[in-house]
Amino acid sequence: MFTKKLYLDCYTVYEHIAEFYPIQWRSGQLNLPLWTDVTVEIYRDAQGLIRSDYATADRVSALHPHDPLQWEGYISSQHYQHYKILAPWHIEASEPVKFVMSPHPDMLAHAGHITVPPGDIDFVYQRAIHVNTFWHTDQRGCASQLLTAGTGLVQLTPLLPRDVRVRIHAVTLEEFNRKNYTPKFLGLYRERQERDQERRGCPFA
Repeated sequence: MFTKKLYLDCYTVYEHIAEFYPIQWRSGQLNLPLWTDVTVEIYRDAQGLIRSDYATADRVSALHPHDPLQWEGYISSQHYQHYKILAPWHIEASEPVKFVMSPHPDMLAHAGHITVPPGDIDFVYQRAIHVNTFWHTDQRGCASQLLTAGTGLVQLTPLLPRDVRVRIHAVTLEEFNRKNYTPKFLGLYRERQERDQERRGCPFA
């Protein structure tokens, strides 16, 4: 039985998301569901160039593409389009604990069409929880896919044994922005992480 508690305070500015699509702790994993319908269209324009666009049912949520130079070598830019789904959450952890991010089982229904790469995150050092996705195209370089609200996007598993307690908060935009901490450069993230580990004496404590 895990005796040490890890508190995760999850903040959003949307009351309906906090009520109907909250982040939940189930079966030893943190679960992030999609909070709105998302459609991605990939097509060729009149000049034959591949273009892409997206739409969200709430008309507020955003997806950001990354240039293929950032992910070429991981997956083929000839057959995939990248979009980062920007989650409307900031998560604040009571202590540094790294989580492994993996696709939610719901995404198996979209296998072959949408790929969610694994990753890791520590909410002491990065409070935003955005989800990278790769959308597969057909031989023509086209695709049309829909993800519906409530679909599980990712699961997050802590690498240390903890009794995780999730607390959901609907807050003002001003408070939401105050809770954010997202380093602009990987070097700053690593520098702060290494400094904190030195102070604790052991990175796994």
